[in-house]
Amino acid sequence: MPLYNVACRALPDAIAHQAIVEAITTTHCEITDAPPEFVSVVFLHGQPIRTAVELSVIAGVRGGGNRTPDLFARLEHTLQSAIATAAHLEPSAVEIALIEFAASWIMEGGVVLPEPGEEQNWRPS
Repeated sequence: MPLYNVACRALPDAIAHQAIVEAITTTHCEITDAPPEFVSVVFLHGQPIRTAVELSVIAGVRGGGNRTPDLFARLEHTLQSAIATAAHLEPSAVEIALIEFAASWIMEGGVVLPEPGEEQNWRPS
């Protein structure tokens, strides 16, 4: 389950908020093949972020399985572009940091998550 933390100086309006969530979810799922119900997004407004940055995104994302360094690089680049478009910002105003962790380090509904690429066979009881 990726957890995307979106820090911003001011909370986006409802339309931009939804567009950012959809951009993150769609991008993450298209690139990683993870199911959308795995994606969580949290907004933190009023956060101190670098001067040239309007949105700072830090995400914990499962690694291993079918996730290569190239996939992570593509995910980071595509997220930056998609979030910038959704928020009507230049890509340089969106900062992305992906933190890779092992699937065995996280649980959903009390069940350890599957390795990337094995989601189809996994369902919590």
